[in-house]
Amino acid sequence: MLLDGLSKSFGDRRVLSKLDLAIPAGQLLAIVGRSGCGKSTLLRLIAGLDRPTSGTVSVGGAEVQSLQSNVRLLFQDARLLPWHRVLSNVGIARANGWRETATAALADVGLADRANDWPAVLSGGQSQRVALRQRSPMSDLRIGRMIGPRSCRAARASASPLLVPW
Repeated sequence: MLLDGLSKSFGDRRVLSKLDLAIPAGQLLAIVGRSGCGKSTLLRLIAGLDRPTSGTVSVGGAEVQSLQSNVRLLFQDARLLPWHRVLSNVGIARANGWRETATAALADVGLADRANDWPAVLSGGQSQRVALRQRSPMSDLRIGRMIGPRSCRAARASASPLLVPW
């Protein structure tokens, strides 16, 4: 991944200014800083959710113009459907055979034994792993991004990696 002269302003307020950064494939990177310093803004630019004021974000030599179908974001708030059990939350957007696919997806993140639980009894990290599997199978992911402090704990607790490094 390459950030070249990346800048972002909101009106007169400059949040990021001419950021240059090369992140080699397989490199794990932590973005830390005080509240309001631009961490989430940077990640939104990298993900293609926002457009930079100037500069570019490139992954694998291709400029990121918008959110790509093989990119998943794991936000601090998992947003599971509380009226559906864990297995149903994972399988809700899947076609025929969803139960088997959803069961396998839960097993991939070490939560097969929680399939019949309600989301309310899951820990924050467990909820995040369910939310990630809700959106797509892990094999679809090339780039991992986690936003929020609880996300790091979820990655460490997972049976298989949630964060596929840049």
